[in-house]
Amino acid sequence: MIFLITEIYQKINLNSLINLCVDLIKVQCYEKKLNLNIELPSETIIVIGDKIRFYNRYQYALL
Repeated sequence: MIFLITEIYQKINLNSLINLCVDLIKVQCYEKKLNLNIELPSETIIVIGDKIRFYNRYQYALL
């Protein structure tokens, strides 16, 4: 039996990824009357990795 595991490594704009995750939970925060503020550096932060895994980790961390 052969298992093929494919991970796609690419350049990821970490600022954009964090903003996307925050946007996805803003409604939940609003419903619970919570304020959510983030401050990101003005320069773009680029990392190399699997975009889906990064997204899942940040979204989980914010929940």
